[in-house]
Amino acid sequence: MAIREAAAATPVELDDRARYLSNLGAALVTRFQITDDLDDLDQGITAARDAATSTPPGHPDLVKYLANLGNALRVRFDRTDTAEDLHHSIAALEEAVAAAPADHPSRAAILSNLSLARITRFDCAGNPADLDMAISASKAAVAATPDGHPDRAQHLSILGICLRARSSGLASFPTWINPSPQRNRQPLVRLPATLATQNAYQTASLARYMVIGVSAVRAWLV
Repeated sequence: MAIREAAAATPVELDDRARYLSNLGAALVTRFQITDDLDDLDQGITAARDAATSTPPGHPDLVKYLANLGNALRVRFDRTDTAEDLHHSIAALEEAVAAAPADHPSRAAILSNLSLARITRFDCAGNPADLDMAISASKAAVAATPDGHPDRAQHLSILGICLRARSSGLASFPTWINPSPQRNRQPLVRLPATLATQNAYQTASLARYMVIGVSAVRAWLV
């Protein structure tokens, strides 16, 4: 692959190397989505991570490299159900949001992807805090998107799904187990749910799979 050769031939200290690595990651993740070859996805995530970690704080491209890493990790979680990937995806997307200025052109898209990652973890582990933070991210995405923007309807739709999940029985949630990404690398565990919490789960699960195609279209920032 020519992009791989370009990245390998570029000195570590040059900005171009991170860009080549990010493009390599995009190509490999795209190929995975066509072939379902997990080796491509693993290599794509490695390239995306290298692009992000080799870019210093404050660099104008760091936001998109972090966002791309977060989205690639969520793609792998959707394929393998590895909890660590989902935790790391959320962490990378949160870093991207923190690094993005208020007027960054991709800020709303990153917030929406963060909301999707959070509601996915809520779907898996049932921690109400994830749903609350998914709603907050969705609201911020809508607020950052002006009327008439082609993505505004999508952001509003995701917000509506999140709000419906919270209104479907969240008030009666029992205590849930939600592994910490720093201290516990065990798979996500869901405790038995009441009928009300099952309704919330069904809504969150619907959200997870309804948006999968949309999020894939806007998964990689260039």
